[in-house]
Formats: sequence, structure tokens, C-alpha cells
Amino acid sequence: MTTTTLERTIAAAILARCSDSQGGTSGSVEGQVRQGRNAADGLGWDVAAVHDVDDGFSASRFARKARKGWAALQEDIATGRVNAVIMRLPNRGSRTMSDWVQFLDLCRDRGALIHVTHGGRTYDTANYRDRKDLMDDGAQAEAFSDELSQTIREGVETARLEGRPLASVPFGYRKVHETAKIFHLEIDPEAATRVRRVFEMAAEGHSLADAGRATGLTRGHVGQIIKNRAYIAERVIDGQVIACQWEPILTPELFWAAQRPTTPQSATLRGRPKSTYKSLLGGIAVCGRCGGKVTTDTKHQKRRGTVRRYRCAAGCFKLDGMEAAEAEVRTDLVGHLIGPGVLERYDTDHGSEAAAAAAEAARLRAELDEWAAADISARAYALREAKLMPMIEAAERRSREMAAPPALRAFAGKFMQTDFPEYWQRISAAVEVLNAMPMEAQRALLREVATVTIYPQAMAAELDRPQVCLEFRSAA
Repeated sequence: MTTTTLERTIAAAILARCSDSQGGTSGSVEGQVRQGRNAADGLGWDVAAVHDVDDGFSASRFARKARKGWAALQEDIATGRVNAVIMRLPNRGSRTMSDWVQFLDLCRDRGALIHVTHGGRTYDTANYRDRKDLMDDGAQAEAFSDELSQTIREGVETARLEGRPLASVPFGYRKVHETAKIFHLEIDPEAATRVRRVFEMAAEGHSLADAGRATGLTRGHVGQIIKNRAYIAERVIDGQVIACQWEPILTPELFWAAQRPTTPQSATLRGRPKSTYKSLLGGIAVCGRCGGKVTTDTKHQKRRGTVRRYRCAAGCFKLDGMEAAEAEVRTDLVGHLIGPGVLERYDTDHGSEAAAAAAEAARLRAELDEWAAADISARAYALREAKLMPMIEAAERRSREMAAPPALRAFAGKFMQTDFPEYWQRISAAVEVLNAMPMEAQRALLREVATVTIYPQAMAAELDRPQVCLEFRSAA
């Protein structure tokens, strides 16, 4: 049977929304729909629509998602499909005052009633007292939302400053709940192994794509991991380094080895094309005659096919037998490195001091970023930048000077794991270790310890020097 009020058919829409803070069956979407149907039966209203698709969506001005159910309800009222609304509380509608007033205006203009099941009251928005009561409820809901948001922000900021974990959990960790709202982080062994591998490969000179393929992660995810100081249990707030309350996955030395901006592998991390690294000496060696750049090219022979070779960019020479030249350079390089005390001297690494200097540089850069984001004049920012940049550069320079080069440390770490009694065995093993390193890392290692000069053949004979000549620098 259809019931009429004031000779009108009452077709009602039930609005149900459950926020994350609500609990119990009465506050759930299902409970609100059930209460709405019971209220409709008691009032003799027909239920023409149920809008319950906004479960867990915020109704405040801080909402990040559009509420489709709220929009559909207003569409139903505007088109005349319904002329009454049933909700548990007014704050189920909106916690933004401007939005709530527009809704009340729509209901008044269309003659729609509002029934609130919590208290069992029906409001007529055309009645100024009912409208005032609903507006007071809306103002109270907005104030509650703002107060709750402020409390949450203060709690999050306190947690950040105290180094406690936040809602987002870095890859490599997992939440362990002490209570429903209190948790701590523990290391996820399988994921942490992949994180360590990413940093090890970055420190050795591998690209982000290579690290991603080796660990089953996307390049973008690897890029986020590389920059995340959570793995050394730190975060930076307003330029201040905060020690966090969880166990680090990495040592500071390994973390900063992957961050150091002036190391060759950092260019790879930014995405330098792999074609740059198809040769060992290209772009590193210089011409012995003109001092110009040495590059590579190819020539085609009927018997040998395509042959790669080194050449002076100014045309002073062309050196065939590129593979043989590189093999000779590798042998000379490892012969120098495995000499008495050489690797030990290069591997001297003031790790904690280097990490502290790198952390200081990061803190100062974060402070400069804060100034850039602040509402200040360009002149004020320029003055601050002029003060901070020399300090940043000095801290980064100290970090570089105190830290062993990553490529050298990687080579030493792999080679020195085994003792070889014979010199030829040491040479053979060292060449094998070097060949196993990525080309980027080989180039970084060569650039770190030696200068390479390639002479025209006649000039090399005249000077009584090898055509490819290495001059090794002493370690600092």
C-alpha cells in the first residue's frame, strides 16, 4: 500500500555511510540500511533508492575521493525521484558546511523531508526551526571534522619527530600491531634481502634497470628505494635528521655508497644510456699526440666482418684490435691493484665519518628545499642559498674524501675473499673478478686509479712506450 502525507506520495532514499572511526553493527552500512528500512516502514514511506556506495569515504573537506552515493542522492532529489531522505545522523550527509547548506537548500526547494533515525526525528527544511537545527548539526559536524583532522596531524607530526613508524610502510618492513592503533615495524627477511641487493648493485655501478631485473622490482620502485633513508632508520624533518625507532636494514656506508652524486655510477642511476658503456677506454683515454678525446668506431672487412676500434677524435690514429687492447689494460690494471698493500690502501674507509658528512649534506639540502617551498621573496631565498650551498659542497667533499670509491671497494671485497699462493693465480682470479663486474664499474675503477693514453703507432715506437699506456696514481 502506498502512503501519502499531505496528499503526497513519500518516496524515500536511504543514505548510509560508515567512516573508519565507526564500529558496531548500528554504525555499519548494513546496519544503517536496516535502520532506514525499519524507519520507512514505521512512517509508511516507500524506499525508492539506497545509496550505500560511500563506505569508508570521508564526508569532510579533507576528502580525497568523490562520493558517488552523495552525488546520486542529490540527483534523485533534483529530478523528483525521491522526496525524502533517511540517514542515521546529519553528519552522514556532509561535514562541510557549504556543501550541507546547498543540500538543505535543494531539499527545501524540492520539498524533500529528512528523517534522522538516531533520535527518530523528521525534519521539514521549509520550516525555519527545523532548518536551523539541521544547520547547527552541520556546523557541529564540520567543527568535529576540523578538530579531528588537527588532532591527527598533531599526532602524525609527533610520531614523525619521535621517529615512530607512520601509516605507510617501506618495502622491506612489515607492521606488527601491539593494539589496534599502535604498531611497530619489523624487518621482512625476504623483502629486506631484495632491498640490500638493490643497494649493493647500485654501489657496484649497476643501473636501476639491472637492479630491478635482479630483484623483481620495477625501475620506479628501485628509484624510490634508493632514496629512502628509512633503511638506515632515519628521516629528515625541516633539515633535522631524526633517528627512527626500528631496526635498520642497511649500514650507513652502503646506503651512502648508492647516493654519492659524483661517483660514476650515479650517472647510471639517473638513466645514462647503456651505449655509453660499450667500451672500456672510450671517453676515458686521451690521445698521446693532441691530448684530445679517444672514441670508438667500426669498420667492415670482407673476412673479419665488422671490427670495432679506437680512434682519436681529431684523426691522429686508428687502433684496430680493440678487444686485445682492453684485455691488456685489464691485465695491467689488476697487476697494479693486487700489488702489496694497494687494495688495502685504497680500501681504507672512514665509514662512519663519511656517512656523517653525507648526512650533514643531506640535512642542509633538505633545509634549502624547505626555504624554496616557503612563501619568501626571491632575494631572501638567494641569500639563504648563498649561505647554505658552500656548506653543502664542503660536506659532500668531505664525504667523498673519507669514503673509499665504490668500484674499488666492490673489487676488493670480491677479490680478497680468497688467498691465492701463486702470483699468476692472483692475476687470473683478479681478471676474472674484474670481467664479472659491469662495464660501468670497470670504467669507474680504471678512472679512479689510472690515466690512459693511446699513442699513434709511430709515436709510441719513437718514445719507446706501449701504444696503450697506463699511468697509475698513488692512493691518498
